[in-house]
Amino acid sequence: MSNSSIKNAENRFIWLEQLLNSQITLTPDLIPYLKDLRTFCSLKIPGFFTKISYNTLQKATLDPKASYPTNANARDRWELMKTRREQAYQLLQKTFQPAPPPQNSKSDDRDSKAEIKECLWHATQCSQAYLELYRALKIFVDQPANASTEIDRITLKNILDKSRITYLNIISSEPSPEPGNLRVIEGGKDA
Repeated sequence: MSNSSIKNAENRFIWLEQLLNSQITLTPDLIPYLKDLRTFCSLKIPGFFTKISYNTLQKATLDPKASYPTNANARDRWELMKTRREQAYQLLQKTFQPAPPPQNSKSDDRDSKAEIKECLWHATQCSQAYLELYRALKIFVDQPANASTEIDRITLKNILDKSRITYLNIISSEPSPEPGNLRVIEGGKDA
C-alpha cells in the first residue's frame, strides 16, 4: 500500500475526529458526502485529503503501517472509520436539520377561507334573525292594543316560532354554510 493512500486515510480519520469535536466549522454542504462511505471517498478537502477509491481506503485503513489508533469499541481501523463517518453524518443531520416541509398550504388556505366564509355567513344569519325579530316585535308593539291578551299571546308566539324555525341553524353547534330550502307557506290551518 502506498504511503500517500495511508496518509489520505489517516487524514480522513483526523478530519472526522476534528469534525466530531467541533474543531472544524460544520457546513450543510458536507451532508451528502458523509451519507455513505462511497460518497465520503469522493470528498476532497484541500490541506487534508484528496479523493480515494473505496477499496483503497479500506486497504489503507487496515494496513499495519497506518498510525492512527483504534477504538476499544471498533474491531479494527476500518470499522472505526465507518463508525466515525456515521457519527459525523448524524451530527450534521442533527445540526442542519431541514425545516419541516410546509403542510399543503393551498388546502390550508382553502380550509381557512371556507372557515372564514362559514363564520361570516353565520354572523349574517345572526344579524338577520335579530333584525327580523326586532321588526316583527316593533310592528306588534306599534299596533293598536287588542282587547284580548290571548290574541296578543298567540301573535307573539307566532313571531317567535317563525324566527325560531327560520333561524334554527344558528342555534346549532355546527352551522351549515348553506341555508336550508325554506319557504313561507301562505294560509294556515283554515286556508
